[in-house]
Amino acid sequence: MASSTPFTELLERVPLDDIGETARRITPGRTVAALAGGVLFAAGWLIAVIFGGLWFVAKWSFAAALVGWKTARHEEILQPDIVQLLRENEMLRAEAKRDDISQIRAENERLRAEVQRLGRLR
Repeated sequence: MASSTPFTELLERVPLDDIGETARRITPGRTVAALAGGVLFAAGWLIAVIFGGLWFVAKWSFAAALVGWKTARHEEILQPDIVQLLRENEMLRAEAKRDDISQIRAENERLRAEVQRLGRLR
């Protein structure tokens, strides 16, 4: 019995039949089409990245010019404090909740009376 080396053990595990079958399926037409598709995909990706970057630069520049314009004219820049907004939001919610319940109850009673009136008309 001949001793096997690590190299021969490795070669025995290589799926030669699968590799041969895959190699037979590769054709020049598919290879060229795959390369062309890859080039077109890369070009589309690159264009999207470039235009995305240009859009970011354009909108950032516009915003900087707008803020500079408003600062020079001593106008308020529409960036309220988030803590103040949350406080006002909570106050408005509490007020709306208080007002809505009484209005909903009144509307509910009005609708019930209307349903009863319509029921009597039948």
